[in-house]
Amino acid sequence: MSHKKTGFKPSVITKEEHRIIEKKLNDPMNNIRGYKELQQWIEDELGKKIVYSTLMKYCVRKFGSAIKVGRKSHINKDVEAVDGFKKNSRKYASRQSKAKKGALKK
Repeated sequence: MSHKKTGFKPSVITKEEHRIIEKKLNDPMNNIRGYKELQQWIEDELGKKIVYSTLMKYCVRKFGSAIKVGRKSHINKDVEAVDGFKKNSRKYASRQSKAKKGALKK
């Protein structure tokens, strides 16, 4: 008895498409909120129809994505305002006061 299974199935997504998707997913200003929107974006931009489960498993395997993720930042968010907010946080303030105390002891 012999089987005719080769054990290798070529990927639905080519290397070039992989790079385009990776660039889109790593862009902090993208507006994709889920796999459905990513699926629609791929269909619009690349002209390729990919099954939802195939795309989801591919993204999990290759990019380490998850269905439940933290909330994305708003695409029109002011980056300078965030930096100013972080500088006024308790963590930053306590770090600064420790640095001042250490400078006073010397």
